[in-house]
Parts: sequence; structure tokens; C-alpha cells
Amino acid sequence: MLAPRHIQNLSEATAVEHHWGYADRMVPCTSTPDDCVYLDLVYRSHDLSMLYSGIMWAIIGGILLLWAVGRHFARSQPSGVQLPTEAGEGVPQRRSALERLQRAIPSYVRRYGLPDAARPIFGRVTRTQVLTLAVLTGYLIVFSFVGLIYKMWITPAKKFPGVTNPPGATQTRSTLGPWSDRIGVFAYALTPLSVMLATRESILSLVTGLPYQSFNFLHRWLGYIIFLQSALHTIAWCIVEIRLYQPQPYVAQNWIVQEYMIWGVVAMILLTLLVVLSTPWGIRLTGYEFFRKAHYVLAMVFLLPGLIVWFIDRGIRLARTTLLHYNFLPSGHMGFRSASANVTLYKDEVNGDVVRLDYNHPQDAWAVGQHFYLTFPESSIWQSHPFTPVSLPVFSTDSQRHSYVFRARKGETKKIAELVMKRIAHVKDHQESHEGLMADARLSVLMTGPYGERTMSSLAPNANIICIAGGTGIAYVLPVLLDLAFRPQNPDRHMSLVWARARNGRISDPDPWSSVPIRQLHELRSSMDL
Repeated sequence: MLAPRHIQNLSEATAVEHHWGYADRMVPCTSTPDDCVYLDLVYRSHDLSMLYSGIMWAIIGGILLLWAVGRHFARSQPSGVQLPTEAGEGVPQRRSALERLQRAIPSYVRRYGLPDAARPIFGRVTRTQVLTLAVLTGYLIVFSFVGLIYKMWITPAKKFPGVTNPPGATQTRSTLGPWSDRIGVFAYALTPLSVMLATRESILSLVTGLPYQSFNFLHRWLGYIIFLQSALHTIAWCIVEIRLYQPQPYVAQNWIVQEYMIWGVVAMILLTLLVVLSTPWGIRLTGYEFFRKAHYVLAMVFLLPGLIVWFIDRGIRLARTTLLHYNFLPSGHMGFRSASANVTLYKDEVNGDVVRLDYNHPQDAWAVGQHFYLTFPESSIWQSHPFTPVSLPVFSTDSQRHSYVFRARKGETKKIAELVMKRIAHVKDHQESHEGLMADARLSVLMTGPYGERTMSSLAPNANIICIAGGTGIAYVLPVLLDLAFRPQNPDRHMSLVWARARNGRISDPDPWSSVPIRQLHELRSSMDL
């Protein structure tokens, strides 16, 4: 497809030059001198595009390797329970210069890298994230123009059978074509990275230790960059084939029906839909579930490298779910079995019903702050939602207690609440209290996880704590406070909980679904400001 477009004389060629990812070049060039110079530019530019893409990936890989090595050798001491020192006990230990440096660098990074940057443009993202995007964007801008010869070649228009060229018709060739190919190659090379930034089983999280949610910002803006590159690539070649190449409209009509061009149009349409549907107003208009499914389908048919990363992510998810649920069955044999959750529904017609799940599952303890993705097979096996356990993990035990609380408003959570209502209706002894507490029901649950950051891993023993939550979001901060309450007390630490709720009343008169953990907090930590 490409060779005829590149004014090469196949019959007079004596050798073939292979160019990776591009059409072979016939040498020696027997066309006009200007055409030969243009072909030199085209193939040299393509080779440099491959080189610059490789350098970009080598830099990314090198940064990740250095990050992983640095995490391994500069890992801080594991945070454990430190008993308070009695007055006069112990001798203050002077830290070495290396240890002070190891503590100072993360401190400066947090101080200057974690504040928000350009919030009206990017939203609530850190300076570090914006800096990473700026560095990547700068590399792409610079190397989109490096290594090109900026020149224009005007030659007589090519003669086609049955077509009469108008007097003075010319063929204009310029750097616009090679530049367009350059940004197209970059867009192609960035696609696997974009998919990697969006996967839940992310190798980036494994290497850097950052939760996978931290990469959503880069995934979104990298998608915008890929769309912009693809749009410029398309516009540039439209200018070349529809305006600069003559005679018209013969050249344009024959160009648009070629197979590579048809698939290029399809790819551009899919990219446009991906971008439009992923905008905030697009998600509000169509709903999150439609956005998520459409995003999968549209991206799935785009490029093979991204598909490979996507299928690897799904395979790891399936393997983790299988391992988590492969246990002893009641019959004594090993097999796959979903967890059977005890479900309690708290009626709230104003703000939305609250659903609580409680069940035990044989597994290792997770870390406070981590979350699980839950799938409810009786509703849909194609959807999973992240939930943070409100229960504390218990170490050195074979089974863990899982408790989850969420408010049912719409979508999958609403379907779960309706399913629970139907189950409760068939329970003969169900009761309803003045708070709207309904009787228990059973529900099958599949889990994947845990995911997310370890909230307590780097918490200093004397650090003050303030937890802010709204409504059922209290489920995220309660495990943190309960974990601290079970630890030996540090008189220098002050802890506060700010809880915004959509109902009147004091914290001492909480919603029924939160009364037990709140009572535990009062009993275990009388000094806590609640």
C-alpha cells in the first residue's frame, strides 16, 4: 500500500532497504533528484521516530527500575507499636547523616510535591503529577520536531491514465508528511502506556508502591495527548492528499478508498468517541456504567499492544479472585466458593437506603486503608465496585471478618438494595425498628483484592490525626481510628474526627449502622475529640 505512494521505481531497483514498521525502500533511487531527497527525508524521519519512541520507553523503564531499587534499599523500618518511654528512661540516639538524608528527601518531596497544582485546569491533583505530565509533554513536543529537514519540493504533477492534468499542475511535497508520521508513531507508542496507567493490577503500582488510583490523572491526560496527536496526523495528511498532491479530485478520491485510510478513519472516530464520552459532562449525560462499558469496547478494538496489557490485567484479576475463593468446601474437598454475606438494610427514604454486609472469609489480613472490589453474582457478574472494609484486619488468624457499609442511590448499589428488600420480604420474622432497621438476609459475594495504599504504614508515633468523612464515607476512616485506639496511647498525639451527615443529631446519637464502631471509639479512646 505504501510503496506506490512513495514515487519509487520498482522495476529499476537493484536492492531493498528494510525499515522496521514501514514500507521497504527500493535503492538506488532513480526518480528526480527532488523526489530522491524527499524519500531520504521520509525514511530517515521514520527511523528516527522509531529511535525516539524506543528512547522514551527506555527512559520510562529506567526510571521505574531506579524507583524499585531505591524502594528496596531505602525502605524505612516497619512501623510497629512503640511503647511510650517513661521519664528518664532511654538515651536519645543520634541519627547518622545518611539516615537524616533518607528522612529529609521524602519530607521535602511531600512538602513541595503534594500540594495541588493549577486546580482550575487539572482539578485536585498534586504538583508531582502535573510535573510528570509536563516532562512527558515536553519530550513529545521537542522530539516531534527534531531530526527533520524543513523544506518544500515542487515538481510537475504525476500523470495518471485517463486523467488530464490542468496546465501548470504541480506536486508539492514538504516536511508536513514526515512530521505527521512522526506524531502518529508517538501516538501509537503511547497507547500501551495509557492502558498500563488505567489497569487495576498495575505493574506501575507494584514497582512504585503507589495505589493504582494515582495514575488515573496521567491516563486521562495521556489520552488527550494521543487524541491531539492523532487529530493532527489526520489533518496533516488530509492537507497533503487533498490539496498539495495534484491532480484533484482524482488523487483524493483514490486515496480515501484505500484500506489503510479506511481503517485510519475508523480509528479516528473511535478515538473521538473515547474522548467525548470520558469528559465529565459526557459521563453525567450517559451514566458511569455506560461510560465504563463503552470505554472498554471502544478501546478494545483500537490497538494490539493495548489489548495485550488489558487481557493481562483481566487475567491477573481472575487469578486473584480464584485464589481468594479457592478454599475448603463444607464437604471437606477443595473448591471455588463465593462468600455468603449477612446483609442488613437500613431504610432511609430521604437520603437513600444503607446496606451493610458482614461475613467471615478464610484469608490473610489486609492493611488498614486498603479496599476490595466486590462482585454480586446474583445481580451481575460483569460489574465490580470498590468498598473499604469498616472492620479491622486481625493478624495471626485463619479467617477475617469483613464488614462493608454503602448507601444505595442508583446503579448497582440500588439493584443490591432492591434485591435485599425482596429477600427480606420472604423472611417470616423480619422486624422494622424506629430507625428503619430491617431483618437480615443472605447474599453471595466475590472479592478481588486487596488494593490501595497502606494508610498506617508510614505514620509517625507522635503524629496528630484528623479524619474527615461524610455519610457512609466514615467507613474509610473508622478502621484508622479503631486501629489507633487499640494501640498503646501516646500522650503527645491528638486525634479528631469530623463527620458530616445528612441528618440532624449529635455524634452521640449516630445512625444505627454506625452505632457499634462509634461506641467502640468512645470506650477505647476517651481522649478522642468526637
